[in-house]
Amino acid sequence: MYKCPDCKRKFEEPVYEEIDMEVYCGVSSMFDGPHHYATFASCPYCGEAIDIEEDAWDEAFEEDEDDEE
Repeated sequence: MYKCPDCKRKFEEPVYEEIDMEVYCGVSSMFDGPHHYATFASCPYCGEAIDIEEDAWDEAFEEDEDDEE
């Protein structure tokens, strides 16, 4: 199970997207050679590219966190 740090929604699997890093950084016009690609995980709900790790979410722990706020 995963949880997005931006929209806070839970989901089973992130969406994986391959991104051209030169285009992403806005420097593609500076290079004539081959481009470099990286795969990023993103939230299937908000689409935000996120650095996430799989985690076992404990519902009781989340309820405790909600009580603290």
